[in-house]
Amino acid sequence: MLQKLGFDSFSHHRWLATDILKVFNCYCRKDDLFRKRKLLQKYAIGYCDAECLRCRPKTKNKAVMFLKDNQFFWFHLRNEEFDLIFTNKGK
Repeated sequence: MLQKLGFDSFSHHRWLATDILKVFNCYCRKDDLFRKRKLLQKYAIGYCDAECLRCRPKTKNKAVMFLKDNQFFWFHLRNEEFDLIFTNKGK
């Protein structure tokens, strides 16, 4: 399971830093996220409940932080997507 991070790690700058579709070559979010779960797991470093965020809070979502090519970035995953990718529920 991923480490839970403080909400202050999830800045607007890091949210703008990249585009998930480009970085992980996802073309159809719903289908590709689960297919690319091993890749997402490899680069994910932590998460936060998205409703706690100062920047772009969302209910029923997790904010997941990634580190790839020495760049931090994050994006929202719906709770169901998070569970499928990062917990045993997705195996």
